[in-house]
Amino acid sequence: MKEEFLIVLCRLRLGVLNKHLSDMFGVSEPAISKIVITWVCMLDKVFENTLVRWLSKEELARKVPGCFKKYPQTRVIIDATELFIEKPTSPSAQKATWSEYKHHNTLKLKIKRDLPVS
Repeated sequence: MKEEFLIVLCRLRLGVLNKHLSDMFGVSEPAISKIVITWVCMLDKVFENTLVRWLSKEELARKVPGCFKKYPQTRVIIDATELFIEKPTSPSAQKATWSEYKHHNTLKLKIKRDLPVS
């Protein structure tokens, strides 16, 4: 379990590709992929509603940056992060995962939460 957790940390924090993790840990690439997916899903459940604290409508109105005051219905600003991935073999997948910002193929992770608007 310690090695699996280390694999996940290397993947998430350093962006080490599955191929390199496979070589480093002596495990097949599909096994690395399965480990990462399993741990990320588990971490999502463990940390649900604890890593992100949603502000009340009143708190948000007091703390919103000035540039967002002209959007009074805005409750959430979604940010994303990109993880380096190996170049897909399919041209359409290559196009879908290409990042002009990173100049590399990436996996885009976006946080999305549905909030009740009151």
